[in-house]
Amino acid sequence: MKEENIKKILTILTNAIKNNKCKEDNLKINNLYNTLLNLNSRIISIGELDNIKKDVIDLEVKYDELNELSYYFDPVYISIKKNIHNMEV
Repeated sequence: MKEENIKKILTILTNAIKNNKCKEDNLKINNLYNTLLNLNSRIISIGELDNIKKDVIDLEVKYDELNELSYYFDPVYISIKKNIHNMEV
């Protein structure tokens, strides 16, 4: 499920870049895309995870075409946060 949600987010971000409707935040979208693309291949901290969530919320609030990002990211966030907690305990 986590991988499916990440794929959906990547698709949404790709479409936003292709449609060029988020011109002023293209760099932020590209950075978010790259971060999510490599999310499974590395271990991240809670601080990094919170920064990703902040970017997701910021983009979602600014652009109507990105209004589903939190819907797909929230389960990913919870899953990763649980994994981080389990590794620390």
